[in-house]
Amino acid sequence: AGLVTLSWKVPVNATRGTYRITLANTTASGTAKTPSDAQDFEVTGFVCLVQAKNLADEAFEGALIESYNASAPASVLTKGSTNSTGWIRFNLDSGNYTFKAFVNNVEVGSLSNLTITADMELPLSLRLFNFAATVKTEEGDGVPLVDIALKYNYTTRDSTVATGMSTAKTNTTGMAAIRNLFTNTTYRVEAQRYGMLFNVTTLIIEPQPASALVNLNLTLPTYTLGVHALDAKDSGA
Repeated sequence: AGLVTLSWKVPVNATRGTYRITLANTTASGTAKTPSDAQDFEVTGFVCLVQAKNLADEAFEGALIESYNASAPASVLTKGSTNSTGWIRFNLDSGNYTFKAFVNNVEVGSLSNLTITADMELPLSLRLFNFAATVKTEEGDGVPLVDIALKYNYTTRDSTVATGMSTAKTNTTGMAAIRNLFTNTTYRVEAQRYGMLFNVTTLIIEPQPASALVNLNLTLPTYTLGVHALDAKDSGA
């Protein structure tokens, strides 16, 4: 006789159905329990797959997705991060739910008051755009090895103002790309070559930009270099 306590967490990928837990023995040495104790239980609910994509329809990895009962929107039911293909799985009972997506603690997307009565796949669009800068000479040739920096401020869901910076370097064609930037944000774009700043541009991105890709074309200025040669006596040569 005795009391055995065992806890077991239902895996997130468990499907609906009847499951059985069986008590086979009660000691470390493996003494058999005859007859064995068994208990059946039901795993209910539906499989809800949510896929997060940016405005360019590209899967986003690492977005925090939270689910809420639509009738109690202040309390998180469950949460997790999207995988490399943008997917996350929730097991939910029949009902109405809201899903919210966060990146760097900023809400970037939501699905509100959805009715779940069957297994579902839900696309969740994130308010994230892509940026590309192209740097060319005055003659039209692409300039490589230009450092592009986007500096900006953003406000998290707990009203904290944070500073962000995203960087890239132009390739052999003069193009630099930065993905998954916040919309509804003002950016200071700085372009430098060999540590010398040659362009500063301000970009104001609307909450819903007209395009998922924002392009910026820059021209590398040319300067006249004057050389004054002196001999050993500091006289003009």
